[in-house]
Amino acid sequence: MKKMTRLEDLSNEIFFEIFDYLHALDIFTAFSTLNQRITLILSSIPLHIVVSSSHCHRQIKFLSFYLINHAHQVVSISLEDSIRDFTSIISFFFIQHAFENLEHCLLYSSHWSIQSRTALEQLKNLIKLRSLRFIVTNHMQLYEKEKQYISQTILTHQSFSLRSLDFVFYFNHSHLTTAVTLNWTLTSMSLTFYDLPRRLSIYCVLHVFHIYRALRRLRVFISIPTNPNIYHAYAPMLPAAFQDNLPVLPYLKFFDLQTITMCNIDSLSVILRCMPNLRQFIFTITSSKRISRYIRDLLDGYKWQHLFSMRAVINMDDIVHSFQYFVEHYDGWHMSVECSRLWTEKLKECISLRTLTYSTNRREYNSLEPSMILGTLHVQSTLITDDQYHNFHQHNTKLKVIVPINIAITGNLPSSVPFQNVQHLVIVFQQSTLTLWENLLKLISMYHQENDEIGSKQYVNVLKSYVDLSTIKRIDFEPKNDISQLYYIEQILL
Repeated sequence: MKKMTRLEDLSNEIFFEIFDYLHALDIFTAFSTLNQRITLILSSIPLHIVVSSSHCHRQIKFLSFYLINHAHQVVSISLEDSIRDFTSIISFFFIQHAFENLEHCLLYSSHWSIQSRTALEQLKNLIKLRSLRFIVTNHMQLYEKEKQYISQTILTHQSFSLRSLDFVFYFNHSHLTTAVTLNWTLTSMSLTFYDLPRRLSIYCVLHVFHIYRALRRLRVFISIPTNPNIYHAYAPMLPAAFQDNLPVLPYLKFFDLQTITMCNIDSLSVILRCMPNLRQFIFTITSSKRISRYIRDLLDGYKWQHLFSMRAVINMDDIVHSFQYFVEHYDGWHMSVECSRLWTEKLKECISLRTLTYSTNRREYNSLEPSMILGTLHVQSTLITDDQYHNFHQHNTKLKVIVPINIAITGNLPSSVPFQNVQHLVIVFQQSTLTLWENLLKLISMYHQENDEIGSKQYVNVLKSYVDLSTIKRIDFEPKNDISQLYYIEQILL
């Protein structure tokens, strides 16, 4: 007779493996009162706490009850400050429990209060903490003094174990300009600057370089308040303290700089001189009417390696040829220039430059999703053939394609499909101006039906020249109430 294996027959090692995949709340809910053997196992496993906005106060109280005897086992925490029926989750847990063995901590604060200060002070006592990610979203509601306290507490904390810090808090962090204590332990850092003092601008990163000397990876996002009356306040000026004494980060290998403030080729040259052993560099600048006139030198490939411009009228061949130096001196290095329409009704174009093999890292701050108007994409690259062009878009798993139904498709179609890894395709049809009566006539008219079928096949053939439809797992059509899309949808799904 075949013996039946029961849960109690599993070895302790298998239970350890199972519990490693579960969060603390799930473990205590399912196994806390099962039997004595499981209770002993639960007293010796590492615990991971995850609280999201979908949880409720009853679950939090239940978890906190069991943590009275198990808080010392917690090695990682991920907390959202507001749940369905309760706020101040972060302060609740850190006031109730010590978490003396915590190694990884992610805090998402949307409700800052005086109790949050107590929780923040508790972080300073976590001597085993190795990584901290702290996201504060309600910065606009905080007083300046409170902002300064949060920033200073996090950024000036000295810990021999902390190696990674991701601080998403929109503030100027002005105390860094006067800091005298250096940090030689932090190796990875992400930091957001906002509302910087005048003239500091892009050079705020030099103060980060000066303090955090052991960094190997660094991401910096610089933003400015929207003020249409400011035209020159953020023109970069090198601080006097650094004019003859630039800080040097000998260990920095990866640097991601994203900015919405003014910078030019000279300021970027100063910053890059601080990183003699840099291996990967991502630079993103979002241009506006206020600053775009200052960054035209960034469009010259002889001076720089990246381009993002909304206004410049340029010759794509000239840009490609200006990058031949990099193609000749760096094995496998290539770049492309892409130009496409922004709107179907307007002639404004978006010009972007991409490099190949310079980085495979995902940009955490950049929320722009790739999109194009069908048939308006023009491409020039340093590649001899177009067979490898899809590598420039290998990371794009989601793509929005705008189909201009009533506009003739222009531009040369690519000889090789550029988007070969898209899994989520969003197709936006240009809003039809036809009335409901005209749409009904189209549905019953054989003549219009024949024309629409021919037109839809043409557009789908053009779409296939840009996107490999065999990799698609999800398709969304917009708008959802326009029946003129039916022929196009049918052709795409075939």
